[in-house]
Amino acid sequence: MLNVTLSAAAGLSIAVGGLDWLRGGVTTIRHHGQWYADNCTEMFVGSCKSIGTPVESNDLTGSDSIGEFKEAMVKYHAPGGVRFTTGVRTYQNLGEDIAVLTQHFPDGLVPQNQHGRLNEVVSAFPTFGDALLDLGVLMYEGCQLQNTHFFRWKQGSAFDALDTRVPPSNSAADDDGAAMPLVLTSSNGTTLIISPLDDYFTACQTVSEATGKFSIGIQGTTVTVPPGHLHRTLVVSGSSVSKAMLRWGDIFLASAGGGKKRSMQWTIAGDPGLRMLSYYTDNGAYYYYHTEKNQSLSKSMPPLPYDSTGYHQLMHDLSTYFNKSNIPFGAVQFDSWWYYKGKTAGVQLWEPMPSTLGGQDVNGDPGTWLKFPGGLSTVTHSRYYEADNAYITGAAPGMQGKNFSWIISDQIAASNDSGFFEHIFSRAKAGLHMATYEQDFLIHTYEACTPLQQHIGLAESWLTAMSEGAERTNVTIQYCMALPRHILQSAAYPRVTHARASHDYGQSRNDDTEQWSSLGMTAQLYWALGILPFKDDFWSETTEAGNKWKSQEADPELQTLVSALMAGPIGPSDRIGGMNISRVMQTCRRDGVLLKPLAPAVNLDSTYAHALKNFRVDDAVSIVDVWIATSAPDGVIDAAAAHQLLFFANITAATCPTGYSVAITELGGAGLYLAQEYYTRQVRWVAPGAPLTASPQTKPASCRNGGFHVDYCTPYEFWSLAPLVSPDAAFILMGEVDKYIPVSTQRFSTVVGNSTALAAVVTVTAHEVVVVQVAHLTTSVVADDTVPPLPIILRTTCTGGAGLSQMALRCQHAQCECTQRR
Repeated sequence: MLNVTLSAAAGLSIAVGGLDWLRGGVTTIRHHGQWYADNCTEMFVGSCKSIGTPVESNDLTGSDSIGEFKEAMVKYHAPGGVRFTTGVRTYQNLGEDIAVLTQHFPDGLVPQNQHGRLNEVVSAFPTFGDALLDLGVLMYEGCQLQNTHFFRWKQGSAFDALDTRVPPSNSAADDDGAAMPLVLTSSNGTTLIISPLDDYFTACQTVSEATGKFSIGIQGTTVTVPPGHLHRTLVVSGSSVSKAMLRWGDIFLASAGGGKKRSMQWTIAGDPGLRMLSYYTDNGAYYYYHTEKNQSLSKSMPPLPYDSTGYHQLMHDLSTYFNKSNIPFGAVQFDSWWYYKGKTAGVQLWEPMPSTLGGQDVNGDPGTWLKFPGGLSTVTHSRYYEADNAYITGAAPGMQGKNFSWIISDQIAASNDSGFFEHIFSRAKAGLHMATYEQDFLIHTYEACTPLQQHIGLAESWLTAMSEGAERTNVTIQYCMALPRHILQSAAYPRVTHARASHDYGQSRNDDTEQWSSLGMTAQLYWALGILPFKDDFWSETTEAGNKWKSQEADPELQTLVSALMAGPIGPSDRIGGMNISRVMQTCRRDGVLLKPLAPAVNLDSTYAHALKNFRVDDAVSIVDVWIATSAPDGVIDAAAAHQLLFFANITAATCPTGYSVAITELGGAGLYLAQEYYTRQVRWVAPGAPLTASPQTKPASCRNGGFHVDYCTPYEFWSLAPLVSPDAAFILMGEVDKYIPVSTQRFSTVVGNSTALAAVVTVTAHEVVVVQVAHLTTSVVADDTVPPLPIILRTTCTGGAGLSQMALRCQHAQCECTQRR
């Protein structure tokens, strides 16, 4: 139960489950260069005046984008100055787990903050000083949320006293838009989430120098707040991090008003890059500014002569390799190497140069552009746009009679005209078979195009125009280099289907896991808002001869597995002839359709309580990588019948001296699970008295001295857990032997079992061989807490014919067979 109260005398108080968590501090605004506060002694500014005598008002009722509310308010009117009102809205029809904090600006606000910063406020309600109990902080932070981490907010101490986050090795600290949302969790798992519900690009939740406290309000860069403006902050509680995040996401999505749903529908139809295996040429890829003809290309390469870079020929060579090797790619990503760039390396003209994918002449005819052989769809990359780009000057092809609106700063421009995006998307679809538009450098556009930070609603108009253009042309959008504020805004856009969720890929090293280890936390936020996290491209093999970085990949197997667990794109990026095909094929069917969990893998809830108890200030992330995902045959809606997937990594003697145990209560089902480790094939029961435990892990000896000669350097285990649906069941479907997601909606459906038999429908593609495991129980289970003897593991093969077929799997009398359905 969440209890948020506000009064003129006592201020703001937040209690969860009957315990006081947070108490509000000073309330303040900055207007015409002057700070006003209800208690100037708490301010750390040169000049502070009284904001006025607080006046309570508890009789306001109404409705907003969430529902019908009742609002308690405290009104301030600075003597001879501006009015400011704070409030708390409660929603009786929606339960006792949500509230909304409000800031009303009857007269508007003109901060005159000439040195306004992205990590400062010009209005603050509430502010929080010391925590009233020990809390864990899940801090979403940084470009692509790559600095996301966990730390302890100790009872009686300031918010960031123990936040000693060290930025990734090749990234500066970036707190722009951090703590949006702010996720707080207690030792018993109870969780509180606080986020802006409006104004994501002019909102701020940060430790303020002006207040000395964690402060929530309008961002320091804002030039004006219009009269009558309302800024809202959503507060949601739940019994665990995962439950609270999903509840918060439900409310947030409904409030955004775009009709977006948390769904895997885009992975079934409509987005080839999510449905099918994709080939990437992104940063870290073998062919990133590198071709067979030219092994190191300048990022400012000239537009002529035709195919001087070798990308035309490379695409034909890749297609030949894919076809001869039977690698079933359904999409190809074209990174920033293909279009015209300007003086700051931004987009000058978002069309292919003749030297890359364009025709013989600089004529702007999409009919002459290179379509990937075989008609594969493309994911087409875009950087930020130059302030003098060809669409602004009118020099772009196809611009006759068109004049698009732009938001222009010194060197960067952003269009808030849906017609512009419709124009470029239509041409890219016609000339390049574009299915997904990848908008990269979102952080750079926002931070370098200063009007986007200064005016409420302006950045939103830019992204809304992009979304509307995608809707009209039937393409999807991938966000790249997004800040937390971009991810919040995406809740209004169904066409934003996925986003990068961790550090850029650069061949993993044996001394850190920064490129992927935050995904269990970032995926929690992304999925709550209806988008799928993308790990980035990867090498599927350790050695890629002739690569421009002269490097190796320490963990190709782990990179592939993690990509599959995120349920987003899977984008290997090896050289021609260098791909580990059998490894990559563990992610998909023979036709390239990806085998997916029902949702991305996320940190197990218990990892947060474990981190809070064992927090170490010398650990950059301070949370173990224990992730859980759920999978199921098509049509299964009972959680007790779903399969669970558990990933354990970095379980070291330092972080977990006795290993890490997962109790059956964390798995969503009520009965027994039969668990199998993917690599060792070890089988064990998981029951109320028998948790699944991963022992402390150590790196292989070859990884300890800076070199590696094996396929992995990060120790990990991967377990699939199949439920015993009924105590008298004779068989348990364990799924495919050689796929990461052994039981998926893309492979299995109509599973029926009883005390004597098991039947299922198996989707098999042309000439595909599907090896299925089924466990045969030799004795009935007396009770859920009784661990029976280990079953007999049976295997059978389903072999496809000339086309896609639905085959019948039948098990009876300790035998299984797979035949064509009659």
